[in-house]
Amino acid sequence: MDYLVALLQTRGHSLDVDTIDRVRYLHFPRVLSALAVFLFTRSYVGEPVQCWLPRQFTPFWEQYVETYCLIEGSYYVNVNDTNIPGAEGKRKIIYYQWIPFIVLALAAALYAPRVIWRLYQKKSGLDVSSVATDLKKRAKQLADTKIHLDSSRFSSNLAAVIVFHKILSLVIIVLLLFMLEHFFGVGWALEQTTNLFRGREWHESAQFPRVTFCDAEVREMGGQVHTWTVQCVLMVNMFNEKIFFFIWWSLIVIFVLTALNILDWIFFMLNRSEQKRVIMALIEKNTKTSKSMEDAFVTYVMRRSGASFVRLLSFSVSHFEMEEVVRPLWEDYLTAREKKTDGDDKPYIDDDDL
Repeated sequence: MDYLVALLQTRGHSLDVDTIDRVRYLHFPRVLSALAVFLFTRSYVGEPVQCWLPRQFTPFWEQYVETYCLIEGSYYVNVNDTNIPGAEGKRKIIYYQWIPFIVLALAAALYAPRVIWRLYQKKSGLDVSSVATDLKKRAKQLADTKIHLDSSRFSSNLAAVIVFHKILSLVIIVLLLFMLEHFFGVGWALEQTTNLFRGREWHESAQFPRVTFCDAEVREMGGQVHTWTVQCVLMVNMFNEKIFFFIWWSLIVIFVLTALNILDWIFFMLNRSEQKRVIMALIEKNTKTSKSMEDAFVTYVMRRSGASFVRLLSFSVSHFEMEEVVRPLWEDYLTAREKKTDGDDKPYIDDDDL
C-alpha cells in the first residue's frame, strides 16, 4: 500500500528523469498497478470460479465447493486426455490467487532503480526535481528565475549514476522477461502473436487454463470423507493470460527504448562537442568570447555532470527557464577569469575562484 501511495504522489518528483524514464518508472508501473487492482477485484470479488456440480448439490454445497476449489486450487487436464490423472500426476494450480500481487511486484521492481536515483540526488545535493520545480514556480509568479548553483558539485559522479540507474533498469527488465519466459515457456508470447496475425484461435495454455478439475473433500457424519471430482471454469484466467501477454510485449518495447536511451546518454557524455552545443545554446553572448573560453567553461566549470544535469532539466522545463540556471554560472566564470588572468585569454580557471 505504501508503494501505491508513493507511486501516485510522484507527479511532482518526476522532473528529474527523461521521457523514457517516465515511461519506465511512472506510466507503466501505474498501468500495472491499475491492472493489479482489476485482477484483485476479479479474483476475490464475485465468482472467480464456477464449477459444474452433481444435481443433488444444494446451493449451499455449490458455494462451499467453489470456495474450496478457489482456496485449495485445481488442476489442469488436457482436452485430449481421456482419463483424469492419479494423485501423483496432478499439478495443482494455486498461483492465480497471487496474480494481483505478482503484477504489483513487477511494478515495484521497475520502480526500484528510481529509489536509488532519488537517494543519490539527495546525498549529492544536485536535486534535479527541486531545481525544476523552483524554476516553474518562479516562472508562474513572473519572479526572478535565476538560480545560483554551486559548480563544485558538478565534479561529482552524477553522469555515471545516470547511466548506472538506467543500466540497472535494463538488467531488471531482462530478469523479468526471463522469469516470464520460464513460467510460460520459451517462445510462448511469439507463438500467440503469430497465431493472432494468422487469424488462428487463441490456444488455451497449461499455465492459464480456463477449464480445470478440482477434488473437493467433504466430511460427513460419522467421520467418513467423500471426494467429489468436479469440473470448474476459471474465468479470471481469461484476463490473466491477456494481461501477461500485454506485459511481456510492453517489457520488450521498454527494453528496446531503454537500451537506445542508454546509448544516447553515453554518446552525449563522451562527446564534448555535443555537451558544448547544449550548454552554449543557453547563453546569450553579449560579450566577446572565444572558442577557448567556451571550451574552458564546458570542460572545467560545467564538466560532464553539469552538462548531464542541464540535459535532464531540458526534459522538464522550458528553454528560457534553463537559461536562468546556466547564465549565472557563465557570468561567474567571466568574472573569475577577468580577476585571475587580467585580460589574458588563458582558458583554465580554478574552482576556488567561482
